Amino acid sequence: MSFHSFMMLTVADDNNAELIKIWKERRCIEEAAETIAGFKYGEVLASDEDPRVTYIHCCWEKESCYQAWLDSPLRNKQIEDLTPIANVLEIKNILLTSKHLVEV
Repeated sequence: MSFHSFMMLTVADDNNAELIKIWKERRCIEEAAETIAGFKYGEVLASDEDPRVTYIHCCWEKESCYQAWLDSPLRNKQIEDLTPIANVLEIKNILLTSKHLVEV
């Protein structure tokens, strides 16, 4: 089964559109896909409940692939680059292991 990571980013103002724009332009998910074996897919999700919150969801073959991404200097550079530009107040990681999957 797959391993999923969610990074919840909360920005200072009430509009996450700028963060999403910067995230996409910076190619953060694409860089993970290009540099880490075991990356399956990733997506940016905007909260409908809180306009300050954005989730970055990535799916990995296993937890060790995600750990390789966490240990990557490239990931650290992304966070360093984006946090001040996008006015990010908080970053929270949520980790989940798939236990049952139904695809249609």
